[in-house]
Amino acid sequence: MLYYRIRHETRFEYATPIREALGELRLRPRDERGQACLQFDLSIKPRVRSHAYRDFLGNHVHHYSVPQTHISQTVTAESLVRLDSSPAWPDALPPDTWDRYDALTQSVENWDYAHPSTFAKPSDALIELAKTLDIAKHDDPLTTARHACQQVYDHFTYQPDTTHVDSPIDEAIADRGGVCQDFAHILTALLRRLGIPTRYVSGYLHTKRANPPHLATPLFDPPAAAEDPEEQSIDATESSDADASHAWTEALLPTLGWVGFDPTHNEIVTTHHIRVAVGRDYADVPPTRGVYRGNATSDMQVAVHVERLEELPQSFRQPYAPLGWIPPDPPQEMPEEPQPFEYYAQQMQQQQAAL
Repeated sequence: MLYYRIRHETRFEYATPIREALGELRLRPRDERGQACLQFDLSIKPRVRSHAYRDFLGNHVHHYSVPQTHISQTVTAESLVRLDSSPAWPDALPPDTWDRYDALTQSVENWDYAHPSTFAKPSDALIELAKTLDIAKHDDPLTTARHACQQVYDHFTYQPDTTHVDSPIDEAIADRGGVCQDFAHILTALLRRLGIPTRYVSGYLHTKRANPPHLATPLFDPPAAAEDPEEQSIDATESSDADASHAWTEALLPTLGWVGFDPTHNEIVTTHHIRVAVGRDYADVPPTRGVYRGNATSDMQVAVHVERLEELPQSFRQPYAPLGWIPPDPPQEMPEEPQPFEYYAQQMQQQQAAL
């Protein structure tokens, strides 16, 4: 059993003050399959309230509004996560496991993961790549997924700053290089062509080396033109350096469930991968997404720090006030005894007269 403390800070800066901003965040790690988010604190400056919900894929989403004029925003997410030991995966599955995929791919919950999506869809370049790498149904699904993961790792070179968050996989295929997002999209598309339901995972990666915070800038293209010339959009991701935000693929394997494959490092996902959100591809899980109103260019900086802990920190056992915590409104004073109907009727008349 391992514990990780994660600090993820995102800062937006604008060339001139903007009037309003809306933000959507997917930064809280998931609770599932040997992973538990024990604590999550979210701080937003300017100081505003955030609201949370679960999206249709089970991801934690926080959204907020900054209605006043401002020239910068800072979003800080701090998480404490527990990861159990990785399961011992078998070397292979029975060959007849392929026969069970008809039922899996036809089920409603797996339908989207078995079909093309925005960034993980077949193309002439992908089909040619599958032939080159011999991505076909081999002895069993687990062997096939491992083979595909290794082939993507061997064939492509990790090249930061060569693609963008909205780049099609054909760019990475043509350049034989890209970042973890590209590798995950390519592996996802290759396995879906074989009938294996596959999903994209965004999260964090911790390596064994020392992990000082790092900074990545800028991380998104200039916003596209909107109908309102003063309304700009932000859809950004973080860099994929070590000890940072990361992306990989999970394949649904009969009898095993969702098994993670990291084509950037050619490995089955272990206890140094921390899952934050899952989706059909990146379009479902951007850590930061939003719009703002104002005639200003914007810049974004991100710092991520992942720290491995051998035991729970002492502070976790003590009461604490979460970052960005806003005290609730004080309770309204109520009459000690219920008042007669005439009392409330009189109050309503006075309010109407004031209008």
